[in-house]
Amino acid sequence: MNSKLFLSLLFLFLIGLLPISDGQKSLVQADELALQPAVYLPYVSYSPLHPFEAEVIRLVNLERDEAGCQPLTLNAHLHEAAFLHSKDMGDNGYFSHTGRDGSSFSQRARRAGYTGSPRGENIAAGYGSPASVMNGWMKSTGHRNNILNCNSTEIGVGYYYAGKGYGHYWTQVFGRD
Repeated sequence: MNSKLFLSLLFLFLIGLLPISDGQKSLVQADELALQPAVYLPYVSYSPLHPFEAEVIRLVNLERDEAGCQPLTLNAHLHEAAFLHSKDMGDNGYFSHTGRDGSSFSQRARRAGYTGSPRGENIAAGYGSPASVMNGWMKSTGHRNNILNCNSTEIGVGYYYAGKGYGHYWTQVFGRD
C-alpha cells in the first residue's frame, strides 16, 4: 500500500468515517457514517484518540455552539484521567463517580497531571455509540449542564469497551485552563 493511500485511510479511521470491525460485527452503525458538518476539533499531537472519543468531542462542541459557548479544547491530562476511569470501571465491574480508591474526578485529573481547574465529570455505561451516549447525557439536566457550562474550556473523553458488565464505559472530564 502506498503511503498516500495509507495516510488517507488512517485519517478516515481517526475521524470515525472508516468502519471498525471486531471480526464479528460492525462497531460503528451505518447511520453514524454519514458526513457531518465541519466543527472545531482541536489538533491532538500526543496520541490518536479512539474515533468514538473524537466524535463525542465533536458532538459536545456542536451542542456548545448552539448554546453560544466556545468550543472545548482537548486536554491530554483530562483525556488520560477520563480514559483510566472508564477502564477502571469496566475492568472492575462498577459504575460510579467515585473511584475504587475513593478518588473524585478532580483528584484523578490532578493525578494525571492536569494543572487547570477541574470543573465536572459525566459518566455513562451501556451506550454503544457516541450519538447514543450524547443523547443520554443531553436528556439529563446535570450532565447537560456540565456539557453546556460556558466556563469550561477543556475536555477529556475516555471510552472503554470491557466486554462484560455494561460493555461500553464513557467518561467526560471538564476543566478550565
